[in-house]
Amino acid sequence: MQHHEGEFAAYNGLPLFYQAWLPGVPVRASLIIVHGLSEHSSRYMNLVDALVPLGIAVYTFDHRGHGRSAKKRVAHVDDWAEYRGDVRAFVELVSAEQAGRPLFIFGHSMGGLVTADYVLHYAQGISGVILSAPPLGDVGVSPLLRLLGRLVSTFRPKTVFKSGLELNGISRDPLVVEAYNNDPLIHGKITAKWSVAFFKAIEWTRDHAAEFEPPVLIIHGDADQLVPIAGSRAFFENIRQADKRYITYEGGYHESLGDVHYKQVLADIKNWLMERIEET
Repeated sequence: MQHHEGEFAAYNGLPLFYQAWLPGVPVRASLIIVHGLSEHSSRYMNLVDALVPLGIAVYTFDHRGHGRSAKKRVAHVDDWAEYRGDVRAFVELVSAEQAGRPLFIFGHSMGGLVTADYVLHYAQGISGVILSAPPLGDVGVSPLLRLLGRLVSTFRPKTVFKSGLELNGISRDPLVVEAYNNDPLIHGKITAKWSVAFFKAIEWTRDHAAEFEPPVLIIHGDADQLVPIAGSRAFFENIRQADKRYITYEGGYHESLGDVHYKQVLADIKNWLMERIEET
């Protein structure tokens, strides 16, 4: 396995940190990982370790305001299109490096919303999509708090709030929760403008589920306290693409790849990917 790091010019030319792991065997396909809110791209090594030996090149990057892409770590966008533009620039980079090979995208949590929104705008060239606990419905925020966010964003859009994530809901493995709490690259901050863009993106993406084109796998723990499972299930049911699969993990918390059942999750992802790679 070869690992390299660098920067790429994302939406509006903003430099973002990225990294890639390339197999020591011929590359059969590539996978882009789109991480979730407050975290960063280095938290997916179990997926990297599982896929690279199969000949899958894995690429990932830190969102704007996240990880090694930012000195001041806080989630902020004026419009969700900024995330979409970042992913598009990264897809172009990966497609150029792995020309002619199938390209898949894995998006977790907020990254799942970013991925779904991206694919609904730019499906061409994407061989398949995996969405892990994507927020595509009610995320448990009261109408009053949403109204407050809209009001504050009008006058002070970069006002910073704590994201309010219940960290014990990430995983049933206490070591995973402890590592998350002690990770210096995790910030837990959002701006008022980001919250408005976030809820707008959920509504738009949910309303356009029927237009989702690529093959898709959605995975979600049914005990997820951060992103209720009902939203991803409803989105899945509204997708018209025949090649779709939904896997529910009984008792699973928010991070399926970091929960006690992660080995089963990795096996499911590998099987789904290899079935589609072999078909191309």
